[in-house]
Amino acid sequence: MLLTKAPALRSVARSLIFNGLRSITSGFNPPSLSPKIYEHETVRVRAESLIDYGRELEKWIKNNKLPAKMVGGWMVDLGGSPEYTFIWEYESYKHRSQVRMECMTDPNMEYMLARVGPMISEHYGSRILRMYPGIEVKAPTKQQLVYEMSVYRWKDASMSPDGQRMVPLVQDLYKAQQDHLGQHGAGVSGVWFTEFGNVGELTFLFYWPDLEKRDEILAGWMKDTEKRKLGAELATHTSKVSNRSIIVLPNMPGMLQ
Repeated sequence: MLLTKAPALRSVARSLIFNGLRSITSGFNPPSLSPKIYEHETVRVRAESLIDYGRELEKWIKNNKLPAKMVGGWMVDLGGSPEYTFIWEYESYKHRSQVRMECMTDPNMEYMLARVGPMISEHYGSRILRMYPGIEVKAPTKQQLVYEMSVYRWKDASMSPDGQRMVPLVQDLYKAQQDHLGQHGAGVSGVWFTEFGNVGELTFLFYWPDLEKRDEILAGWMKDTEKRKLGAELATHTSKVSNRSIIVLPNMPGMLQ
């Protein structure tokens, strides 16, 4: 009633709705964003079930067609053990809905969940991620054993991924990281912002030959003034939420090995 009879309120409502939608879509024009979405899922398993959970998962994946494309499956080594974390890729929200419906009616999935359910002590739910414009999932040229997932939160809502002015910073940082890390057999597999879940988060996924080499590579980064400035600018606007060293699960068909 109010929206149809009061022009001033209609104007305010339109503004609120527009800004809300802009927040949900992260403020980018549709052509700038790939329709692909990524689901990041983390489960904490009971300590005594850490190995059994991995075995059950491996067995199920070996004997069944995956419902979606697995970007990667990892076991948390440092910063959150005993946990398993996964990233799935979907072509669109519609594709994800179709996959979920298929899973809900799949007796094999029901059987697997019944097997692993008692092993899980906590399910953190899922975050729906979008890749930053101009960035794609990058797989290492050879098998890497150590990945690192770093999650940041924008301190000021106006500086969050909802604001287009932050895109150049993230893109420039990504390019500089790929240039420097690539010279040492390391790299960035992806940079995402959270669309649903803990909105306002920024996730980097790195890969390293090993953790000792990681320290050497980062020491070299800090010696470069321009690269150090990029990192410092990001640090000015964000706070680190978590940092995990994660190990690729064996015999997983993920894009990232």
